Amino acid sequence: MDDLGVLVDVAEARTAAVCVRGELARLVIAARGWVLVVDPLTGTCDQLHFEDDDYPYTCMATRSGMFWTGAGDQLIRVDPFTATLTTLRPLPEEDIVGFGLAEGPDGRIWATTHPHCRLIMVDPDTLATEEGPRLSDTESYVAHLAVDDDGWLWAGVGTEHRDLVMVSPQGELTSLVPAQDRAVGTGWVHRGIDGEIYAHAEATELHPQVSNNLVTASSWQRCRAGQRTPVPASEVAPSVTAGRGFGRIHTPVPAPWQVERLALPDHELVVSGPFGERVVRLDYRSAGASLSPFVRVGETDLVGTSNHPLRFHRYDTTAEQGTVHPSGHFSEAGGNVAAWAEQCGQWYGAAYLGGHLYRWDPHAPVELGSNPSHLSVVPEAARPRCAVGHPDGSHVIWGGYGDYGQAGGALVVHRVSDDQSSVLSHQAFAPAQSPIALAVDGDGDLWVGTCVETPGGAQSVATSGAVVHLAWPELTVRNTWTPLPQVRSWAAVCPAADGTVHLVSRDGWHVHLDPATGENLRVDDWTGDGTVPYGGVITTGHWVEIVQATAINRIGLGDHSIVRTPVTDGPITVGGARIGADLYVGCGSHLARMTTGPLEEESP
Repeated sequence: MDDLGVLVDVAEARTAAVCVRGELARLVIAARGWVLVVDPLTGTCDQLHFEDDDYPYTCMATRSGMFWTGAGDQLIRVDPFTATLTTLRPLPEEDIVGFGLAEGPDGRIWATTHPHCRLIMVDPDTLATEEGPRLSDTESYVAHLAVDDDGWLWAGVGTEHRDLVMVSPQGELTSLVPAQDRAVGTGWVHRGIDGEIYAHAEATELHPQVSNNLVTASSWQRCRAGQRTPVPASEVAPSVTAGRGFGRIHTPVPAPWQVERLALPDHELVVSGPFGERVVRLDYRSAGASLSPFVRVGETDLVGTSNHPLRFHRYDTTAEQGTVHPSGHFSEAGGNVAAWAEQCGQWYGAAYLGGHLYRWDPHAPVELGSNPSHLSVVPEAARPRCAVGHPDGSHVIWGGYGDYGQAGGALVVHRVSDDQSSVLSHQAFAPAQSPIALAVDGDGDLWVGTCVETPGGAQSVATSGAVVHLAWPELTVRNTWTPLPQVRSWAAVCPAADGTVHLVSRDGWHVHLDPATGENLRVDDWTGDGTVPYGGVITTGHWVEIVQATAINRIGLGDHSIVRTPVTDGPITVGGARIGADLYVGCGSHLARMTTGPLEEESP
């Protein structure tokens, strides 16, 4: 395998905090695998690396000027004024530690975990840790929490059954939302700039924009010492954390300057103060952004996006040169384009998060706001995973997982002539399941492979992934199969010319299914080759190539032959496009090329 290098050499800020100690102040930016400590007054930058290269999800500054974040199973403390980093691993389990963070009046650090909603307390002097009560037995997210001046913890829980909970200084847990009122969403808690704790239980997003107008006035509560007092929205003090999503900045103590703009991918910070406005260059080295699924466009080019941060890129395989476009081309989504489909010379991309559909004209210049153009948003398919252009020349079909707190996703049928879409809920074809694999057979019917997982925090209902045959254009279910009960997610559904279907699960089970009889004609265990990555199903003529982490399995759709090619330089993390004899894949942030030989027009 030839390593073609990092395609998108940028890094994403995963939240930041302003740390103040006396008259000194630093901005600390959390990124994947490291933090950047910045002195805006001098322009100096110190890059401190984690022990493990994991994503942080939030961070905080303490009153003494220390910085805390979590990444994977690491709970990380940074002293930004001595540029030193300390790593704790408080749990043997593989929870994400530090999904939510807060400081108590005694200086103790409180941290939550995902997905088990555990509560960890850390002594700031000895760094000894202890575990408190589990904050929820059913939910996965505790992202918002604060500790009041009397030592009570207040936390917002979500996402399938939102809740507010409080923990007394003695460790007693109390749920504050009656069971019948726990709808989809999350509880919201923040410490105001006045030092008070404010909460409500009506947030519909995991990280909504911090605003006093999120909910009605009667919904807000001021929380202290186990008591809650309703307050009008006009009396809710702004949070010490400003911003939304990964753009959040925690500022518990006022600094002698204010952050006006933080653009880590652009290596730029803008601050203002008595000195006016100052632009600071952020000096860091990055491993690059991981690649999302990409596709072949024309005879020589590869096109796709990166993941965290999203950048639209195009790679000329003849010149071996890439172009990375500035941010903003998919700003409505902000995550990545997870699935592409071509129709009538135009490319359609379904994007995370929120279920956004875009159209890109490869024959016109890339222009912000117009090419790619934003067509629609379908929250029922908030996490897209599959897309296909129908051979009728009029439709693009795409689908994926539902939104936070939802069990089951949707398929979306988009008519390209007028950009109108219709939504087919999971209830219509595979209740409590999500479509993540999609294909069209010779008759124009749709074949769907489903997944029973719920990445948005809901409890899984179904236990086995299904394969569904849908009539076109009625979208009625012709038949449904569960070829292997142990499979929870089908990553590839490949109709063959003789009416049979090849299936590959995300964890690597291959099944050759005869839909007429429901018989498994062949079953292969490819799980030793690792996960089938997103975009890892490449159909070329009469062949389909299944990309896995450490092997490529080529299936002949004519004679059902199988040829395996091991991959020793992986692991492959994303598929995949073929140009002639070369197969292009992604390994993290690196583009790689395998020369496996051209595919014959027909399988032997």
